[in-house]
Amino acid sequence: MQVWGTNSGWFQLYKYDGETFFNVYTKKVLAVEEGKDQEGQNVKIVEKSDKATGQKWKLLYVDLADPEPTKGLNKQFNFMINKPFFLVSKLYMNRVAECVSANDIRLRTLARKNLGQQFYFDGSSKTIKSKQWTDRSITIQSEGTSTNIYMTTTNARWF
Repeated sequence: MQVWGTNSGWFQLYKYDGETFFNVYTKKVLAVEEGKDQEGQNVKIVEKSDKATGQKWKLLYVDLADPEPTKGLNKQFNFMINKPFFLVSKLYMNRVAECVSANDIRLRTLARKNLGQQFYFDGSSKTIKSKQWTDRSITIQSEGTSTNIYMTTTNARWF
């Protein structure tokens, strides 16, 4: 989906019928591409299908939306939101994960004031972020196909 300036042409006129958004001229509907529920998936306009759940939508007006929680337990992921923590290994020396040079994650001896060793769960992106590099999250390399992890700019796209 792309957003352009408004000129009220037929191609910009949509109606909502309680489940679908459709163009008033072509009767085509907004749909999530391939019906895949994943972050960053394209939204397109397609022929209506009664079986396609990716074509169903609901309206949630901004003033009625619940505020994004900034603290407390996120029950889906089992983390306290925005509360700093150390990732402590259960190996004999109980070393911790440390984000080194805003990228690599290495095992190091605990240094409580080292922000590179402190992480937190971000309730908005649902990712684990570094306290030292707050724009970065733990990521599986090669879009999830590798066994390596590292820190990279947060985009909250699930692979």
